[in-house]
Amino acid sequence: MRYVEYTCDPTNNLGLGPVLLRNEMPYDAVLKATLDPSKVLLSNLLTNPPDQNGNPVPCFTYQTQTVLTNTGLDTFVTGVAVTLTEQTQNRDPQTNQFQSETKALLNVSPRNVFNAWELANAELTDRVQTMPPSVSNLAPQPSVVGQSGSTGQTGLGLVGY
Repeated sequence: MRYVEYTCDPTNNLGLGPVLLRNEMPYDAVLKATLDPSKVLLSNLLTNPPDQNGNPVPCFTYQTQTVLTNTGLDTFVTGVAVTLTEQTQNRDPQTNQFQSETKALLNVSPRNVFNAWELANAELTDRVQTMPPSVSNLAPQPSVVGQSGSTGQTGLGLVGY
């Protein structure tokens, strides 16, 4: 199994340019793989435009659900909204200006996590496994994922084959 994490850096904090990166490593890796230019998916990101209230719009917004189970309160990330703005690679032939376009994917919902949340909600916790410690060590910290509606620039930590 592999752990995959996406990092959005439209302001070049990592020194790789305004990029979207995909970082992949074994799910039981001790440390995250280093981000480098070979992991760039998009190299022409811009900062997302603000929302109607003037608030910044992050690349990733998380929807969480909390369920009381026999192990206490368990929080499930049941949905992720992805919003990206990018600049065209070529200038518009009419205006001689670069164009920008913002796209949002609002319903990214990992089926296995959603299913685990539904099972926990129905008190069928014997079929729900806890997150392995190795994945917890690689995943973004709770301050990034946080509560329902929280946001972040690193996200979509996925485990799969």
